[in-house]
Order: sequence, then structure tokens, then C-alpha cells
Amino acid sequence: MFVVEITLEAHTEIIEQFRRGSFTRPGLLIERKGQIGELTRLSDGTPKWEIERPCPLHARVIDLQHFEECLAGAPTINGVLVWLKSAQRRPDEPGIKVDLRGGQLVVEPLAP
Repeated sequence: MFVVEITLEAHTEIIEQFRRGSFTRPGLLIERKGQIGELTRLSDGTPKWEIERPCPLHARVIDLQHFEECLAGAPTINGVLVWLKSAQRRPDEPGIKVDLRGGQLVVEPLAP
């Protein structure tokens, strides 16, 4: 089973963002950022691609009112509805932890 942990600091920040926003159904969206590719050209004109991997996880507070059909089975953790949009796609990851660093929500995979 995929586990989602939210640290106390992150939870406090999420609840504060809920309070500041005008959300109908506030929640936390967790998704993978897509691969980042950059195309450059060598001096002879040959294309050279640089692809960043792995795809890091990203969390942000959003209004989930328009995503009801996607929320079946979405966990609620300490009063925070969490939409794992594309976070649990890798079978080798047992779960994630949401933390707060430098005022930003960060997501890390839990150790297997």
C-alpha cells in the first residue's frame, strides 16, 4: 500500500494556505513533474538532447472542486484531502513524505 506522510510543519503550511485561499474544496495535489529536455546544437549543427531524470514529485494546494471524478479513493490525512495525480506510478516506491523547506512544500519518496 502506498503511504503518504505529512510533517507537522508541512501540515501547518497547507492549512494556512487553505485559510488564505478561497477554495470550495481545498486539497493537496501531488504529481510528478515531467521530464525536462533541452535541445542544443553542437558546432557542426548536430542536435544534442539533455534529459533530466528522475521526474521529481511536486506538491501544491489547489481547489479540487472540478476534479471530483478523479478523487475516488483519495486519502484524507489529518484533514487534508490528497490527490495523488501521478505520484504512485512506480511500484518500487512505498510512499512519500510531504515536508516544508525554505517555506516551500517538498515531496520525497519514502525509503523502501
